[in-house]
Amino acid sequence: MRRLTVLYRPLAPEHFRECCVTTHLPLVAKLPGLLRFDVHQAVIGLSWSLICLDKLMLN
Repeated sequence: MRRLTVLYRPLAPEHFRECCVTTHLPLVAKLPGLLRFDVHQAVIGLSWSLICLDKLMLN
């Protein structure tokens, strides 16, 4: 089993969720051998920066 972790800061946080749900998640769901994926969002620091973390588990 392999685990892929992606950490990034979206350029337009206000549109991130919509783009993620309509574009990225359908593509991820088609990955061969995908067992599970999790998407997390967190606000870090005093500047209220949005950090996104995706975890994918592949067979």
